[in-house]
Amino acid sequence: MAFPTIAAGTDGLQTGVLSTAGTSHVITMPTNIVAGNLLIILFVDSLGTGSTNSFSGSFTALTKINNGANVGAQVAYKIAAGSDTCTVTTTGSTKSAHCVYQIANWHGTTAPEQSVTTGGASAANPLTLSPSWGSADTLWLEGSGVGSTAGPTAASTNYTNFTTVNSTGGAGGTNAHVSSARRELAAASDDPDAMTSIGTTWTAHLVAIRPSAVAAEEKKPSSYLSIRQAINRASTF
Repeated sequence: MAFPTIAAGTDGLQTGVLSTAGTSHVITMPTNIVAGNLLIILFVDSLGTGSTNSFSGSFTALTKINNGANVGAQVAYKIAAGSDTCTVTTTGSTKSAHCVYQIANWHGTTAPEQSVTTGGASAANPLTLSPSWGSADTLWLEGSGVGSTAGPTAASTNYTNFTTVNSTGGAGGTNAHVSSARRELAAASDDPDAMTSIGTTWTAHLVAIRPSAVAAEEKKPSSYLSIRQAINRASTF
């Protein structure tokens, strides 16, 4: 088995913001999208309970997490078609920030799974996640949403490729801030420590992506063939 992979640069990750509050939020998609890859959006709004999100483009949304009316965050995913687009429509007029991953070598049929939590006056700390497939070469994505221009300044321990972006304009508390990082870990669960933060109201996600089943399946015929070859060689003596 091998870990799911994220391409370098804008092929693997894109970010975007809406700094003028509105209800239509065009998502900046990765370049060179490959059909069959997994697309994952982490979308953050500055309204929390004041808005419900709808994702276009056949994206499936996981449960939204709100920290009161200060900030909301939601993950959505789809199997890429190759020229994918998405617009998030919100029921409230809000600023937003988002990041989008394109992931290859994933399982192909198993949906990503998540844990969600909220907090305040401390660093964003994702909850433990134990995905249903057990121990495997899992790709883990952590994410934080803050209803401000300020947010985490570094990822949790062992998480890399930290990225962060925020909307601007007006009072800091009316903005949206998203942060994310990744980890390859062959384990049945992960419990990241807190992201480095200045301390403010936050949401936190941990998302697990199951690795491709192809590698494991390909080993079976190979092993079987090796056994048959050994038997055939033995029978010649």
